Amino acid sequence: MAGSRKEADDARTSHSTLLLSSVFKCPSPSHISTAAAVDNHPWKMPNTWVKAIAVTLLAAVARSAADQVSGSPVQGDLDARANEIVSKMTMDEVLGQMTQINIDSILNGETLTLDEAKLRNFAKLKVGSYLNSPYAGGDKNGKYGWTAEEWRKIITRIQEISMEENGGHPIVFGLDSVHGAVYVTNAVIFGQQINGAATFNPDLVYEMGRITGRDTEAAGVPWIFAPILEISQNPLWARTFETFGEDPYLVSVMGDAVVRGMQSNKNTAACMKHFIGYSKTPTGHDKDGVSMSDFDLLNYFAPPFLAAIKAGAMSAMENYVSINGVPVVSSTKILRDLVRKDMGFEGVVVTDWAEINNLNGFHRVAKTKAEAVRMALTQTSLDMSMVPDDTSFIENAKKMLDNHVEYEDRLRASARRIIKMKLKLGLVFNPDIGNGFHRIAEDGDFIVAFKPETDCKVYEGNGANSPLCARFTLDTGVAPFQLPSADV
Repeated sequence: MAGSRKEADDARTSHSTLLLSSVFKCPSPSHISTAAAVDNHPWKMPNTWVKAIAVTLLAAVARSAADQVSGSPVQGDLDARANEIVSKMTMDEVLGQMTQINIDSILNGETLTLDEAKLRNFAKLKVGSYLNSPYAGGDKNGKYGWTAEEWRKIITRIQEISMEENGGHPIVFGLDSVHGAVYVTNAVIFGQQINGAATFNPDLVYEMGRITGRDTEAAGVPWIFAPILEISQNPLWARTFETFGEDPYLVSVMGDAVVRGMQSNKNTAACMKHFIGYSKTPTGHDKDGVSMSDFDLLNYFAPPFLAAIKAGAMSAMENYVSINGVPVVSSTKILRDLVRKDMGFEGVVVTDWAEINNLNGFHRVAKTKAEAVRMALTQTSLDMSMVPDDTSFIENAKKMLDNHVEYEDRLRASARRIIKMKLKLGLVFNPDIGNGFHRIAEDGDFIVAFKPETDCKVYEGNGANSPLCARFTLDTGVAPFQLPSADV
């Protein structure tokens, strides 16, 4: 990699500053009257949210331009504001914040239009997050996805109805964008993570992350369920291609780069997954139980996640497996001691798909779904349940509190982490994420997507003359040929 790390960081800062100034059409914080903006906003926010964003904006104005690109609002301010907001929440609101629902549950099946009656029912239960694409299972009527504009229209309406019904608390939408914004029509799609690792070029992977974050954010989605930071140890595993490979050092370097790239878009949160040991399948079959020594856990599987935490990853997702007989989703050792105490992670931890209920139906360690919820919430520091299709998590958590009111503080701690992430993402003040973007898939992005190698000396004959063989860094990443851009 050309140049020093400091030079590369300086280049990234300059590059990100240019990006932000060119794609956002909004006044700087110093020209915003917070009270006036809130009064004129189509969604009414609680006073605690108004106070929170006022302090956050003042902190943003006080920072230097470089800090605004590379850093977050002052940590103490965010903690204080999140604490103030959550302290005034009812337990219904707390449990709603901890609930994530599949978008299919609020859409009309054939037309894929929003079923506003269903959405209002969820909103009245204070549901704080939605996820997924209706095209995740394949095409619908010959169509494979929504454009960024179509995504924003749907998510904006979800936000409006939710805030009308839940007292003004914004929702956060999450989407799998592992190798580009794959569910956004006309966005740039990259090779899988294994291809990025094969370049041995962190600058390239940083750009993959930046473009992925930008195109996902342009669709109104601020939460990306990526990167995958598992260490590939069994080539029979069907998800090996999604990893950065088998070397903990390489995976750590690439994980650091892609997280920083994604979150250089200031309204984007990365979600490192699948914490932890998911890929150590003995047979190659997905979800196989894993046997692992603490040495392997700490020396092979933990370093990439620790690198992502140091890079500022805002969230993490646990996984489907059990380690040494204990399901990760109910493991105190993994989801409290390791991730919180040893690694110092303070971000949001979300379950994988239906994994709390899987304690009953798949892992078979809980007699009922109610017991599954109790196990996950009392034995770990999980913050959000990807339920994903009903409100059973809320109902069963309420039952737990009826008998164990002492766990209320533990649940409020999760709500604080969720609200803090929403504060960081700007959802509190401007829930209409992505509205300032006017294009996705810029010309230069295709160089990042198509580039096969860092060093083209491996080619013979005329191959080395291909424009794709130009060494890519943030200083030289200018398109050597023109490709059409896609309007949002």
